[in-house]
Amino acid sequence: KNIENNIKETELSIEKLTKRNNKTRENFENEKDNIEKIIHMIGEPLVQDKLSQMYSAITLDKNKFQIDLLQKRIDRLKHS
Repeated sequence: KNIENNIKETELSIEKLTKRNNKTRENFENEKDNIEKIIHMIGEPLVQDKLSQMYSAITLDKNKFQIDLLQKRIDRLKHS
């Protein structure tokens, strides 16, 4: 019975995290479009290039974070 309760609690936690993650992803996607528009509006090529590089680094870090988070969830489920 304890194992069943733990599984249910884990499933609820994952569901809550997934909902929160989806909301965060939506917010990020909305902001992402705005950031990209602003970067493309900049007339100075060197500044635009540097901002593009910085933005790319942030988005890559975010993707890596998402992958790591999902991998941890998978590992937890495997060990449940």
